Amino acid sequence: MARRGASVAQTRSPGRLRQYFGHHVQTFVASLGRLWRQPFSSFMTVLVIGMALALPAILHLVVHNARSATGEWDSAVDLSVYLNLGQTTDQANALATRLRSRTDVAEARVIDAETALSDFRASSGFGDALDALDGNPLPATIVVTPAPDQRGDQQLSALADALSAFEGVELVQLDTEWVKRFHALLEVVRRGTLLAGLLLACAVLVIVGNTIRMDILNRRAEFSRAKAANVALLEEAEANGRISVRRETNPAEVKDGELVLETRDGTETIKCDRIIARTGSQAPRKFVEACGIDFTSEDRAAFPQLSPSFETTQAGVHVIGALAGYPLIKHCMNQGYDVIEFLNGNTDLKPADEPILAEKFAALPGNRSVEEWLE
Repeated sequence: MARRGASVAQTRSPGRLRQYFGHHVQTFVASLGRLWRQPFSSFMTVLVIGMALALPAILHLVVHNARSATGEWDSAVDLSVYLNLGQTTDQANALATRLRSRTDVAEARVIDAETALSDFRASSGFGDALDALDGNPLPATIVVTPAPDQRGDQQLSALADALSAFEGVELVQLDTEWVKRFHALLEVVRRGTLLAGLLLACAVLVIVGNTIRMDILNRRAEFSRAKAANVALLEEAEANGRISVRRETNPAEVKDGELVLETRDGTETIKCDRIIARTGSQAPRKFVEACGIDFTSEDRAAFPQLSPSFETTQAGVHVIGALAGYPLIKHCMNQGYDVIEFLNGNTDLKPADEPILAEKFAALPGNRSVEEWLE
């Protein structure tokens, strides 16, 4: 028996797998069909989602490329040592030689005053103004590159102080402040990109959720909430002309002898003598009380006040089944039969279980009726 059961399980699993993938293929094809039938709305939805996803990605790429492009700038730490105007080129070269002998200096390059003036003339456009001067206003400069292990903030400050102590040095300037400002700006942009990405991600979730909700609302007629067997019986009764079925319809208002319905084509009013509402095993109490029905107590587990014919305190409204305190299907069927017979004028009808109870109570003393014993 165990082997037979195992073989059955093995033969069924491939079928379930094929059914699983078959449903996915059908859903995929149906989705493509809906996209094809609604090209403009589908294009706009995809475009909005694509833009929301692409913007933070583009900003992140820009920041990443900017960091990569300026990655070597941090290592290009130079100190400009400006000499006094009285210092000659030979003195500048001698000082550069002394600086190269230091362990915290990797390179020292001299820019003489004439070269500095020539570069400034070419880049500034103040050639005529410079010609009007009596002499060269620019000093000789030594560009000092620190050793690779001497490029920390404290080490650079110490080196700048040491260079300032040399004779003939007017000013020592560190040329990395603009790099720090640029990286600070990149950090601000990076954080802004993260924030924008988070906001756009939330926007994408809202857009997708709203799109799915609208699609479900537009296709709510495709989602059947009734069991297949019940649907088959209803359609058969409709085909035989015994009942009339309203699809995609909700009750809007109950009037005297009329029922107002909300349909997909608008509002429809039909004549109505009786309404049978299926509220489920746990009907909302506020809704029941709004119908004018009183309960036996304020307890949440209390039931409505009912007469022997299952009529509530609101005349003409009857309650059976779980809401009346009888969750079994057998009880519900019996009560439904009793209510229909009572509404049909059969006021002498006895409950279906009364003969059984009368037989049980017959042996008890007092010769009371079933109703008296139950009370």
